[in-house]
Amino acid sequence: MRIVVVGGSDAGISAALRARECAPESTVTILVADTYLLHTMDEARELDDDLDQELADEITADAVLVVRGVRPNSELAAAAGVQLNNHGTIIVDRHMRTNLPDVWAAGDCVHTHHVLLAEPTYVPLGTTAHKQGRVAGENAAGGSKEFAGIVGYAVALQTGLTVEQLLDLDLAYTPPLGSPWDAIQLAAQHWLAAR
Repeated sequence: MRIVVVGGSDAGISAALRARECAPESTVTILVADTYLLHTMDEARELDDDLDQELADEITADAVLVVRGVRPNSELAAAAGVQLNNHGTIIVDRHMRTNLPDVWAAGDCVHTHHVLLAEPTYVPLGTTAHKQGRVAGENAAGGSKEFAGIVGYAVALQTGLTVEQLLDLDLAYTPPLGSPWDAIQLAAQHWLAAR
């Protein structure tokens, strides 16, 4: 069986890995914009919008999963003069400020501070958008709050973060229909309140 997964988002990688687990005799090909994540797959092909039709004509498969993810909708901001990075996400500081005075941005259109990485990353999750929106809203109203950043769920538990450090982080984990606050963060909030 030949399985093709189109898209290298978290969902795309998960789909490819699960397909491999469920059908170990199959060949799994994943088509992504960046191939550096895919050393565990049988074949990785770089995907470009211009190549979509060519790839569709060229690749045969028994099953195809299309999991392209999202792209930042930042055209309006760019037209207004807001700086974007090379991935098209809006560049913001930890206060969610853009390069323009009195303009903040949050959510799926911005890059995100990652606690452990030296540079921002793109993590378009609802939990992240929620927390960034709260920071941007408070600051637009005259506050001075900083977005704490994101860190992977398992990483938070392994790096020895304190309860206080854990509270405002985004753990980059979104259970279906879940709260923007992770269960671990809720426990930390209750623990601190009880102290």
